[in-house]
Amino acid sequence: MRTLQTIILFFLILLIPTTGFMACGDDQNPQTNSAIEVLPLTVELTDDTLVFGGTLEVSVQGAGLLDPLGVLVTFEGKAGNDTIKELVTADFQDDPQNPGTLKLQIPWSAMEGFINQGLGEVIFDGELKVRVEDVTGQFAGEGRLKGAIVRFTDQLQPELANVPERIMIHLNSPSTFEGVRFLKPGEGITSLVLTGSYEADNGGTRQINTELAVDSGGERTQATVVWNAGLFGVRPGTFTGSLKPRNDHNSGGPAEGPGVPIEVEILPSELIGFDPATASRGQRLTALGQGFIPLNPGLAQSMFFELNGSFLTSRGEELDLTGDNVLRLAPDLVPGHTTAQIAMRTESVTSGQRRILSGITATPGTFTGSITPILIDATATVSGIPYQGSFTIAPTTQYVFVKFLPGFSSALDDFGLRNVEPELRERIFEVVRRDFEGVNIVFSDERPDDFVEYSIIEVGGEDPNGVGLLGLDNTEGKDTGNIRLDDIVGGENADSGEQGFYSFGGVFIESFVLFSPTLRSDSSLSSAEFDRIMAPFSPLLGGTPIEAGEIDDGPRRPQIEETVRAFGSIIGNTISHEIGHSLGLSFFVEDLQGPSNEFHNKFDEPNALMDSGRERPFTERAELNGDGPARFNERNLDYLLSILPMP
Repeated sequence: MRTLQTIILFFLILLIPTTGFMACGDDQNPQTNSAIEVLPLTVELTDDTLVFGGTLEVSVQGAGLLDPLGVLVTFEGKAGNDTIKELVTADFQDDPQNPGTLKLQIPWSAMEGFINQGLGEVIFDGELKVRVEDVTGQFAGEGRLKGAIVRFTDQLQPELANVPERIMIHLNSPSTFEGVRFLKPGEGITSLVLTGSYEADNGGTRQINTELAVDSGGERTQATVVWNAGLFGVRPGTFTGSLKPRNDHNSGGPAEGPGVPIEVEILPSELIGFDPATASRGQRLTALGQGFIPLNPGLAQSMFFELNGSFLTSRGEELDLTGDNVLRLAPDLVPGHTTAQIAMRTESVTSGQRRILSGITATPGTFTGSITPILIDATATVSGIPYQGSFTIAPTTQYVFVKFLPGFSSALDDFGLRNVEPELRERIFEVVRRDFEGVNIVFSDERPDDFVEYSIIEVGGEDPNGVGLLGLDNTEGKDTGNIRLDDIVGGENADSGEQGFYSFGGVFIESFVLFSPTLRSDSSLSSAEFDRIMAPFSPLLGGTPIEAGEIDDGPRRPQIEETVRAFGSIIGNTISHEIGHSLGLSFFVEDLQGPSNEFHNKFDEPNALMDSGRERPFTERAELNGDGPARFNERNLDYLLSILPMP
């Protein structure tokens, strides 16, 4: 039985047509490997019209589409009065919505040999044959579409259909109209001509005769327009007139369709709330509503939100925000008519010898009253429908993005720790979050989506200052009160350099050799404990680097766990120390009069995180032998809790 199946399979293979690459105008089959099975394909015309400059779209489906290298399409039939048999190469891509399907694009330029510009219109009637070449250079799939009719033209006359007599819409919102024969990309531009008059609700009429830009989405049967404020201005009202489609072709001149009557009522803008309803300094929030407009200086268009009511601070003080005291929030970005993004940025003023916070985000509390969207253009300032309710300013949250540089991973090779980098990072975040426990601060190795003001601390390898620093806060001056939420502890700070300080900040892992008495016998920070825990793994000390999986199962597991904990503690300790500097530590009462130049505790204190470097020994940083963990002393902790209290 198996022998008979083999004979039948052999003869079937012999019957498979041999195919191969074909030059333009030639449909002969060059030799190919007859052992390759050519699978059948289903061919469909996605659009039966091709306009000069555009692309003919064909859909191909079947099993012979695995890793296609090229696609050839043969047109055989009548084109006008001519009989043609022409082959072209098609561009192609997978159809993400239909697995196992290729979307073919055949540009007009590929068919100029038999469909010429200036013919007006030519109808092709015949057969399309599609062959797919696989990665081996053999044809793996073939399909035919008989009775294919394709219209080649340099002009289409558009037409609208099912247009409602009246549309109620907000400014900057879209409307999609149905129709036929709209242009696709590359063929020209379709627009909708709006002609009539606009009467504002509060009086005044203006004549309208303009072309609305259209987004067809690559379809011939739909046209989407946006009713932007440049059409009618920002005042609500009603347009009465006609809407007419127009095609401006790349060749062949414009073509207009019949107009249809239409009324468009522009509704007032409206605010329905904020997301989130509670935000803090430096945070981004989103206003939700309808009829929001983006900033357009060319048309003098803008918008803001007016807060009219009262503000009850967390200290129990009530502030009047009515009349001349109303607050205004301007959006940074209006991505659409239903949303506006507002950045609650830091505001500050000079008081005596220091900067202090000012503005709505300076004091936590709750606003109660009305919040109204205000739209502005060159002719009017218009109030929308207000939101009645409350909005809360939360205590400041300091977000810290811990940015691990490539040099960090490279430096771990020196210590034999590359394969435990994830475990080290986990320990680092465990340390910094513990150090700032109870303080309203967030540490993450990802940039935040909801904060526009946040700190960055870079953790790298080599000290770019060239002096072997373990870490450095290179931000400018002592930021008493944490006025700056967006410090960058890393990179180069030219201002710090000009003032005679080291320019490059961050945490520098390569400098940890200072803890080794073997590698740096001249270092005052060296400790035999460093060599003890690092010698088994660090190539610098003759050790064997940790292999992948050793920490989970292996004879060195206890040593690895101790080293990961200690090395991660040193890095976390250094991050906490440098971020403490960026927040204004070490704090002293005299800093309230004007920032001092005292950045460390004045006297050595046991396990004090803001002691100077020479007073923080290795075992304290690594939390070994009962030393550490280092913590903020009472004075510094009270200061942190005052500037970053938990909600």
